Amino acid sequence: MSDEADERLRRMIGSLRGERKPDPTPAPVKSGADAASEDYRRRIQELESRLDSEKERHTLQEQQRETVEAQIRQITDLLREEKRRAEIEKDKAHAQGRVESLEKRLDDLQEKLLDLIQKSIDARGVETEATRAAADRVDARIEGLEEKVQGILAETLSKAMPEFQKTLGDAVHQRLDQNNRELLEAYQKALDEALVAMRAMMLKTLDALLEAEKGRDVAAESRSLRIEKRMSSLEKEWKDFFNREPGL
Repeated sequence: MSDEADERLRRMIGSLRGERKPDPTPAPVKSGADAASEDYRRRIQELESRLDSEKERHTLQEQQRETVEAQIRQITDLLREEKRRAEIEKDKAHAQGRVESLEKRLDDLQEKLLDLIQKSIDARGVETEATRAAADRVDARIEGLEEKVQGILAETLSKAMPEFQKTLGDAVHQRLDQNNRELLEAYQKALDEALVAMRAMMLKTLDALLEAEKGRDVAAESRSLRIEKRMSSLEKEWKDFFNREPGL
C-alpha cells in the first residue's frame, strides 16, 4: 500500500512539473480489508484531476491575458497615432495663423516704407532757393579752407626745409668723419701688424743666411751688411707704401 501511494505522489509531483502522465494501469482487485487504501487512491485521483483542471484553466487564462494585452497594445498604439495626428493638425493650424500674421505685418511694413519713400521724394523735390544758397556758401567755405590749408602747408615746408637740410648735412658730415676715423684706425692697425710680421720674417731670413754664411771668408760680414741695408731699404719702402693715404 505504501509503494502505490508513493507512486501516485510521484506522478502528481511530475504532473505539477509538466511531465507527461503515464498511462494508468489497472490496479489489482484487493479485498475489502484494504478500504482505506482504496479511499486514499481515490482521493489522489481526485487531486490529480483537479490539478489537471487547474493547469488547463491556468493555460487558458494565460492565453486570454496575452490576447487582452495584445489588444490593449493595439488600442494604445491607435490612441498614440491619433494623438500625434491631432498635435500635427494643431501645429499646422498654429503655423498657418503665424504665417498669416507675419504676412499681414509684412504688408503693413511695405506700405509704411512706400509712404516714407514717397515723402522723401516729395521733400527733395521741394528744394528752395535758401537751401541752394546755403549749399553754395558751404562750398565756398570749403574752397577757402582748402586754399588756406595749402598755403599753411607750403609756408610750413618752406620754413622747415632749410633747418632740415642743415640738420641732415650735419648728420652726414658727422657720420662721414666717424667712418673715416674708423677706417684710418683699422688701416693703421693692419699696417702695424703687417710690419711686425714682415720684420719677423726678415729676421728669420737673416738668421738663416748668417747661419749659412758662417765659417766662410771675410766677405760674409760685408754680405751681412748689404743684407741689413737691403732689409732697411725694404722696410722703409714698406712703411712709405702703407703710410700713403687710402685711395691715392
